[in-house]
Amino acid sequence: MGIGKAAFWTLEALRSVVFLVMGLFVLGAVERPLTDGKELAPIQMLLLLAANLAVLYVLHRNKFALRRFYRPAEKKKLSAAMTAVLLGFAFVSITIIAVA
Repeated sequence: MGIGKAAFWTLEALRSVVFLVMGLFVLGAVERPLTDGKELAPIQMLLLLAANLAVLYVLHRNKFALRRFYRPAEKKKLSAAMTAVLLGFAFVSITIIAVA
């Protein structure tokens, strides 16, 4: 493996980790008023994490994976049906957590 390829994979991994961490921080800040700062049960935390990851996956595939400065996009945009299913799951999950 050459230096260029190693640098490419390092930058790709760093970009993915930064996107994941920043996305979870932003979604956590947005969802904090919905949970009223109360203690969540482990199953509620897992449900909230799954909803957050679904939203981040949709954002990544529909926006960020299509725009790369250093190479052409490799992933196609999600279909409208799959986007609706994932965002619907996230909405229902967050609503369940907010109500419970």
